[in-house]
Amino acid sequence: MLNGLKDRMLNMSSSAKRNILLSSVFAVVAVAVICTVSVMCKQITIIDGGNSAKQVITFNRYVEDVLKAENIKLGTRDKMNVQPTDKLKDSMKIEIYRAFNVSVTEKGKTTLHVATRRTVGEILNELGYNAKETDKTTPQYTAKVSEFDEITLIRTKEETIEAIEEIPYESTQRENKALATGARKVVSKGAPGEKKVSYKIFYEDGKEVKREVVKEEVIRDAVAQITEVGPRKTIYSYTIASAGTVTTSRSGSLSYSRVLTVNATAYDASSCGKAPSHPAYGITATGRRAGYGIVAVDPSIIPLGTKLYIESLDGSYVYGTAIAADTGGAIKGNRIDLCYNTRGEAISFGRRPMKVYILN
Repeated sequence: MLNGLKDRMLNMSSSAKRNILLSSVFAVVAVAVICTVSVMCKQITIIDGGNSAKQVITFNRYVEDVLKAENIKLGTRDKMNVQPTDKLKDSMKIEIYRAFNVSVTEKGKTTLHVATRRTVGEILNELGYNAKETDKTTPQYTAKVSEFDEITLIRTKEETIEAIEEIPYESTQRENKALATGARKVVSKGAPGEKKVSYKIFYEDGKEVKREVVKEEVIRDAVAQITEVGPRKTIYSYTIASAGTVTTSRSGSLSYSRVLTVNATAYDASSCGKAPSHPAYGITATGRRAGYGIVAVDPSIIPLGTKLYIESLDGSYVYGTAIAADTGGAIKGNRIDLCYNTRGEAISFGRRPMKVYILN
């Protein structure tokens, strides 16, 4: 077969051989041209602001040239992901960020800015706020923003701290008939305990907004104080008087529905079982904070929320108007506990019979 082809070539005329040679040259040139065009031609993607992506086939060499060819003009504050003088490359993506007005409010101060990015997080970081995704923002961190929208930024922070806190000791009493009536004797002195508490603290713009107990570890148990008391007198009895009006020096005439004669003791916020550093320090059974004018009662005798007027039996000592807002394990029947602002005032009051007017 090869020999036959060779024979035919040998038998061709010189003009036929020349035609074959020219055809070969033209084919080589055509391939070279096609290759050159392929190298010079580039496919570019242009994304202009919020517009859809546009595919462009171009022979231009630089970014600014293709933008000019597509009649795309940049404002003085517009930005791109590339430089105008960058050389074009095949499959290159040109993103244009159009400038717009947006305001940012932080710590009550509002500032007007010009931004080019479109989501809250991107804008805040573009403007130098260095916001984190865990910060509170309005709109949300990933939300898109439009012209003249307002962004509110609240910086958030969490930290865990450890604190050594006191565990208040309990005080218990027991009767000792060998003691005189009304006498008291401490037979076992109380001692506060100690615990290590881990708190997680949450901040917003540098201010604490919440704390949670993560872990508590008792270092030293509290020791209860035991006090022996002499036999109690039985002169303090629960009595009821008819309705009427009581005249006071502070509040004028007060209308009441009944009067109770009770045995009164006193306490302060430190008796509520929490350390002063605890968020629930001094919180009573009804959620109010302990202080002067708060009274612990037996709810079966005096319903919680009842308004009261309290004075001694002879009127020489006046506690004044109060509200039944707390309870206590030992406050039963004809017992009430008057709250004072300080431990010293509560100790000074001691224990005494009082009249409680149930106000209308």
